[in-house]
Amino acid sequence: IELTDDNVDEDEILEVEAPSSISEDKTVEDETDDNVDDDIVSSSTTTNTTTPTPISSTRQATASPNTNLSGTWAPIVTPSFKSEYDDYLKNCSQSFMFRKVIVNGIEYQRETIRQLDNGQSLEIIAQNPAGNWNRTLVASDSSNPLNTTIVDPDKDTVNVEAWWEDDGTKHKSLLRGKPRVKGGVFETVRYLDGEDE
Repeated sequence: IELTDDNVDEDEILEVEAPSSISEDKTVEDETDDNVDDDIVSSSTTTNTTTPTPISSTRQATASPNTNLSGTWAPIVTPSFKSEYDDYLKNCSQSFMFRKVIVNGIEYQRETIRQLDNGQSLEIIAQNPAGNWNRTLVASDSSNPLNTTIVDPDKDTVNVEAWWEDDGTKHKSLLRGKPRVKGGVFETVRYLDGEDE
């Protein structure tokens, strides 16, 4: 999906890569979920990762000096994204009616990002009619990969590993350990469209 900044011209875009496939062994999904509560806040627990992660040769803990993802973003929803998001929710055992309401309401979601410490931390608040999901993603380099334990909108405790790629211009995060999807991986890549840099 692409996310537009509500505070800037329409041509400024934050792009988030949507999942390419969903399977029983590995679920790759966008990070947002609309079944949220106002009081869900990420935990501050951070540990060394025990799960091997494919590490890019350009993996780093901070953003490029010219990259700042701070702002309020709205998703640009495509039919492909809606289909993949519906598959993800189905895999989470959500009912048909719930999925239809959430998938068709995703365009009302806003994601407010505050980029801190040269991008090492991204504070994210996903806002939608169902409530808010607050979390902080902590980026790490390949020499010391970190997992942060957070509570997701379904109140499941999950681990998130994050880093910057492509010389600090793309922020990637992997959410792991969600019981409803049999521990699958939920992958998100956030970056500005080339015209915005």
